Amino acid sequence: MKEKEVSDIKFFVEKHPESLNEPRHEALKKLLNEEVCDFLESRKWGICLASIHLSEFTAKIIQDINKNYPRLPIVMWLTLPDRQGYWTNETNISETKSLTKNLENWINQYNLNIAGFGFDIEPPLNFVKETQKSKFRFALNVVKRNWLVHKSQKENFRQALDDLISDIRHQGIPTEAYVSPWPTAKLFNVAPTTSADYDFVMVYTSLFKDSLAPKIFQYLNKENPKQYPALGNFTHDMKQHDGRKLSPREENFIAGPKELERDLLYLAQKSQKDKRNYLERFRVFALTGKPILEVTNNALKKIKMVEGV
Repeated sequence: MKEKEVSDIKFFVEKHPESLNEPRHEALKKLLNEEVCDFLESRKWGICLASIHLSEFTAKIIQDINKNYPRLPIVMWLTLPDRQGYWTNETNISETKSLTKNLENWINQYNLNIAGFGFDIEPPLNFVKETQKSKFRFALNVVKRNWLVHKSQKENFRQALDDLISDIRHQGIPTEAYVSPWPTAKLFNVAPTTSADYDFVMVYTSLFKDSLAPKIFQYLNKENPKQYPALGNFTHDMKQHDGRKLSPREENFIAGPKELERDLLYLAQKSQKDKRNYLERFRVFALTGKPILEVTNNALKKIKMVEGV
């Protein structure tokens, strides 16, 4: 495979208040410090920032990044209040529409430079939490959801999401979506693709043992030119883990820098096999500090030294 310059790498930043011992804007300031932002901008990498608390404090952080690091793109990752399901699905498309309007007004109010909107297509938060309580709860809730969510609801959701994405696109705002691999999408009865500019498939190998991890990448469709990988769930320090507390066994679903490097090497191998460069555009969950950036950078350097990659 002919080498192509890496062009679009971004790291998710969630910092949900439930996992913090300080105000969210303070946690964001500590994470997005000068060292981290310098590293990101020097490589033209960016972040996908969860739209939690559209406050003056959060706007000031983005304003400072826009001013001091103008080549550091920020995508707004759309997340709703927990009571509305947090992620976008058939239960809350109206609320997602309202969120995009509020987000647009907030961006205009504070004159923010935003690189796009990202839609996270997953089942409602409460459903996911219930499935994590036990194997019985998992089976019960999956059956219940597949029984309750009818084909017409899915079709109506898809049309409403398409219309929303079209409206945003007409405003000149790039769009992307974070979707499940098709077996998971089928199991949980959620949309496996969208009409966004790019679909990032959440091939989160931290959920699986090493022997199974490479097989997860088979669910990237080489025939779909707008489909790319989202890698996860990584942290350089469990105390810095940036994610929702979905399970009492949360530590079992989180991997470290070694696994992130492993996954990037898997992607290089799949790129060669499929004759398309998955490494030119991908997302990583999550940015927990400079070590995650360094691991990504070092892995990409190793890959580039391999002849033919």
